[in-house]
Amino acid sequence: MGAFVFMTFIAAMLVGEHVALPGWVPWVLAASAAVAAAHWVHPLEEVVEAAHAMIAGDEPGLLQDRNEGELRLLARAVRDITAQLDASREQLEERNLELEHANEWLEQLSITDGLTRLHNHRHFQDRYQSEARRSVRTGHPLCLILIDIDDFKRLNDQYGHSAGDRVLAAAARVMENQVRETDYIARYGGEEFAVLLPETTLEGAEALAEKLRLAVGSTPMELGPGGASTRVTISLGAAAFDGDASRTFDAADRALYAAKDAGKDCVILACTDDPVI
Repeated sequence: MGAFVFMTFIAAMLVGEHVALPGWVPWVLAASAAVAAAHWVHPLEEVVEAAHAMIAGDEPGLLQDRNEGELRLLARAVRDITAQLDASREQLEERNLELEHANEWLEQLSITDGLTRLHNHRHFQDRYQSEARRSVRTGHPLCLILIDIDDFKRLNDQYGHSAGDRVLAAAARVMENQVRETDYIARYGGEEFAVLLPETTLEGAEALAEKLRLAVGSTPMELGPGGASTRVTISLGAAAFDGDASRTFDAADRALYAAKDAGKDCVILACTDDPVI
């Protein structure tokens, strides 16, 4: 309609230029065209209000003086626009959901050890610090177990690294099946593993460590697709959290080395000289 008014104004100016009319006549013609347009077409706001009324099922007063063909045309246009908006909204929701799932997958991938499918070293450190702070805040017990597969280098040298990888993955599954849902097990590095035990005393940690030792030692570990298997043992060191995360970790690490020195395949508690065999 703006274009119509503009063209009317131009036509009026041209007529005034080629026909000897007073200078005010073109302006009057243009003003008249604008007034006529305003009476023939309602403002955009009223059209929007009418569209909303139609979607809501109300009778739009703006369209009461239009014929049935015009009403059908506008109603179809509104339906098409509404359908397109609904389709766009559904696509956006689907893409947002896909993006959310992708982010969750990437987050899980970043905290998971690719070989054993346990949590990795980085995530263990984050979790350990979090649990240590919680233990300090609440006064509840927390224990740490460090685990090492005995003679793993010899196993790699004898059967190859692919066999060693199978043993690591199999041992991880065995241990994961023994811990409680509230416990946290991770591959700390190489053939070493770590287990956090919230709400657990040193006696409870000792019992779980012994359970892990027996489960791994009694499970044949597959070496390759040919069906050959071997048995491995683990050494474990356990310590109760004493208020300092680094000091507790060092205590568990010393207990693990003491278990190695004691002949392997045993559990040593921090500050305890007698192995559990």
